[in-house]
Amino acid sequence: MAVLKAADAAPFVTQGGVIAYPTEGVYGIGCDPCNEAAVDAVMALKGRPADKGMIVIARAISQLDLWIDWAQIDRPSVLASWPGPVTWILPATDQAPSSITSNNAIAARIPSHPPMCELLDACQMPLVSTSANPSGAAPACTQDQVNEYFDFAVPIVDGALGGRRNPTEIRDARSGKILRKG
Repeated sequence: MAVLKAADAAPFVTQGGVIAYPTEGVYGIGCDPCNEAAVDAVMALKGRPADKGMIVIARAISQLDLWIDWAQIDRPSVLASWPGPVTWILPATDQAPSSITSNNAIAARIPSHPPMCELLDACQMPLVSTSANPSGAAPACTQDQVNEYFDFAVPIVDGALGGRRNPTEIRDARSGKILRKG
């Protein structure tokens, strides 16, 4: 599939498309988290169960405020790690899209990786962010792997990976526990 500049990917995403893009360590795939058909398409590409939530990324916390119940957690602790490669499991409000939540929680982060920031700036909305691979397979680390996994069906946003060797850390904001080391 085509390699797109972030500005060219934005209209594709706003029209319900699924894209692949470079993250801090691996390629991710994503879409508009409010478009249920697009989220379903990501789940189908990955072969992932629908009841498993999705991570969302945003350029600014204000894009997530309506989806997070900040009254239940220590907001300064979460914000101290953003922007950066830390994903938090946060209590979700009833306004959070049900297609991306799980167990009344939403997984979210504010990245600092320049290609991701450029994409988020172009889209002007949060995006689903999950590793670009079928469930159970290793995450894609090259554009060729993305094309191989998804049979050239997903356009790829141009940019370099960030050099991290592992996926982002995941922490639970309610318990403070690290669920996945980064």
